Amino acid sequence: MTTTATEKFTQIFTQIHENYGSHDWDGSGECPNHWKAKGGTTYILEDGVNVDAFIKAIESEDDYFMEKVRHQEVVEDPYENVESWDPPTFVTSASDGFFLDVTQTAETSSLHPKIAVKKSVTCLNFEGYYNHLETVYTTVDGEILGSSKIEAWLKANPSR
Repeated sequence: MTTTATEKFTQIFTQIHENYGSHDWDGSGECPNHWKAKGGTTYILEDGVNVDAFIKAIESEDDYFMEKVRHQEVVEDPYENVESWDPPTFVTSASDGFFLDVTQTAETSSLHPKIAVKKSVTCLNFEGYYNHLETVYTTVDGEILGSSKIEAWLKANPSR
């Protein structure tokens, strides 16, 4: 009897808070606290990603900002529990941390009317530091534009 293993994905949902009390803080004494929820991120970890190491890398807290995991779940369909308007961040393993891949489409984001897809890849190391690698834009005509060309393209293609 032959069985095939079903691929599993770990979904991690975070909550971000910003401390509005820190905006006028002069840095002396204790920072005033006035935390406000500011959304969060849905991460989809590919099979084989070290979940505990990833959580340690993304969770952070200081006087100004915090991101904490509010829920995690293992699923077979990576889009299960994901809102259609909120593109998830796909996570794969890297030698020194993780690759984070976000793909936004015209249906899920307020992109320029002639931009069909925006794809960004970032590296997150094990200590929680981010290094942006590349953002690539695909136009509705199929043209692929890197970060170095998008500004000139936008000037040549006004949205109105």
